[in-house]
Amino acid sequence: MRILHWTQFSAVGDGQSELSGTLIEFLLSGACSVVVYFRVVPPFTVVNNLLASGVSGMGMGGGWRWDPFMITEAEYKELGSALVAAVPPHGLRAIQYLNDVPEWVKDELDLLAWLFYIPERLHLALSSQRRIIQEEILREANVQRQTELRDKLLGLEVQASKLWMENVDRRKCRVPSIRRE
Repeated sequence: MRILHWTQFSAVGDGQSELSGTLIEFLLSGACSVVVYFRVVPPFTVVNNLLASGVSGMGMGGGWRWDPFMITEAEYKELGSALVAAVPPHGLRAIQYLNDVPEWVKDELDLLAWLFYIPERLHLALSSQRRIIQEEILREANVQRQTELRDKLLGLEVQASKLWMENVDRRKCRVPSIRRE
């Protein structure tokens, strides 16, 4: 199993730790929220898009940064088997594979939208706009224009939040033991 090195940032304050471990330890540290909170093995594409990004989180739960990389299908199969075989901490259920994940699911946000039945068309439209603006921010040298783009991005995040609030029904989740009756 691949060993990697990452920086983990605390949720509050400026604290950070330099860590190393297996890919399983990395994902279980919280770098991939769907593994930790939903106890599922994300699809191959989702895992590789996360690993290729070199960053995760940075919100209220802290954050992770690492040198971007991708894994092979053989490494993915090994990772999935190891995650499913891992003994869960007390009170948590075992990690499981997801079935029938559609091809449009490319990253963690897509996966969460699919898990909670967010309308695909609306989710993908907002995600596409978000990615375009994020890329513009990275390319933009003018600080004022960056601020304008960040404001525009914030507006999209508000739209996305409203979409989720209007459509999420916690009683409907594709992870069987997450369903609420």
